[in-house]
Amino acid sequence: MCKYRLIKREYVMPDASSHALNRVLVLCIGLLVAQLAAMPLLYGKPQAPVLIEYELPEIQLQPATQFSLMLKLQNTVDVDDLLVNVRLSEGLESASLQAGYNFGVMPKYQQSLIHIDLSAAIAGQYRLYVTAIVDYSGQRQSRVMVIPLLVGNVIPQALHKSSAPVTQDAAGRAIISMPAKAVSP
Repeated sequence: MCKYRLIKREYVMPDASSHALNRVLVLCIGLLVAQLAAMPLLYGKPQAPVLIEYELPEIQLQPATQFSLMLKLQNTVDVDDLLVNVRLSEGLESASLQAGYNFGVMPKYQQSLIHIDLSAAIAGQYRLYVTAIVDYSGQRQSRVMVIPLLVGNVIPQALHKSSAPVTQDAAGRAIISMPAKAVSP
């Protein structure tokens, strides 16, 4: 005998049909999971209704060599204004980068492209900061994306952690001394 518990009820099936029923249940559960995966997210953090993607060359980026990055933006609703700001981390250079890109009024699912030529003088880990600001239906929302760039033969840095030992204060609490820099007011 095989027991299946479905919605607070138990059904007992004879062994002969349990194998066939098991196949049907597995198929139904698989279809249910596929339907749930295809459903849109019902709640999430409010963010601008714009998708940001990027493309880099498939070759390894080299220092002192110019390479091209392409940003693809696609709004998921009709927008009254789309403004994109791109900022480079220290060490990256670009002759083609503008202060801001304003795409204005755009219909739903329209794609916008931004081509940026970049170079770095020395090998290292760099970042490109992209902010998309969307005005639609009287609302203004933004989405931020950080694009990591590895130039040359570098290993990505590990998380920044203090190398100082853990000490204890008078109350027995653990204290880790973090590196800091004094700033004059």
